This record gives sequence, structure tokens and C-alpha cells, in this order.
Amino acid sequence: MIQLVCSSPGCAGMPAVTVPADRSEVSVKCPSCAVVHRLSADVVGKLALMEELRSAICKARPILSDVCVGVSAGDRVIKIPYNLLVGRLPAEMAFAGSGLGRRFIFSDEDESPNLKRGGEKR
Repeated sequence: MIQLVCSSPGCAGMPAVTVPADRSEVSVKCPSCAVVHRLSADVVGKLALMEELRSAICKARPILSDVCVGVSAGDRVIKIPYNLLVGRLPAEMAFAGSGLGRRFIFSDEDESPNLKRGGEKR
């Protein structure tokens, strides 16, 4: 599920965003304040890519604890399993296009009721 964090002052709405198959421009109406947010085809394309990335991560979950990322810290390399890096979804994406900062929260369908504005767990 993708939710847009409404950028209207004082609004806490988070309308759902559906990415069309052709990745064309979409309009999303906030259920809290009724403001219509227009998302360009470029933004919609990036949202679609993020959905594809999340899908690939979900498919790879069985091996995520077996694969590590090495982070250099001076003369040492610290290995961090991928499941610690990417296994803790939801994710957030932000765009600054057209002067309006836009934030999107990505979550699994069953997680969304447990989220509050900003993507943190309740």
C-alpha cells in the first residue's frame, strides 16, 4: 500500500495512491481535507519502481539473513545482514518537485492500520 502524506497545513490525512499500469499522471483526493494532489508521470514511475523493489525484497526474505553488507569502519569491516537493513518495512520516499514537498509511505497491506502519520509504528 502507498499512502501520500497530505501536505495541506494542519491536515493529518494520508490518502491511498494507486499506481496505474501505464504509470501515467494521477490525481489523489485527501479524505480529510478534500485537497486534490496531482502526481506527475515521473513521480508515479518512481513510486512504481519502489513497489517493484519492495516486491523483490519480499521474494528474497528467505535468504536475507544469509546475505550481508560490509561497512568499513577504519581498519575493520562490519557485516550487517540484509534482513536488518531492509527487512523492517515500511519505507518512506520524499520528493521536492514543484515547490511542494511530498512524502509517501509504503507498507504491507496488513501493517497500514498500525501506522501513524510519518510511517512510525504506533
